Amino acid sequence: MIAFSRKIRQKLLQQNQITRYLAYAISEIFLVTVGILIALQFNSLKASTVLLYAFWKIILSP
Repeated sequence: MIAFSRKIRQKLLQQNQITRYLAYAISEIFLVTVGILIALQFNSLKASTVLLYAFWKIILSP
């Protein structure tokens, strides 16, 4: 995937298509940001699940 995006980037720069390159760069930044946000959401969900499990373990212990 990295080699594929590198080829696109180099092709756009060699053809002096700056506006298309900027659109490509902005879309790549957007995709990376979305990926980071998804990872943070999964991490938050896991942390809350662990806390909830610990809470119920304490509540239900004799």
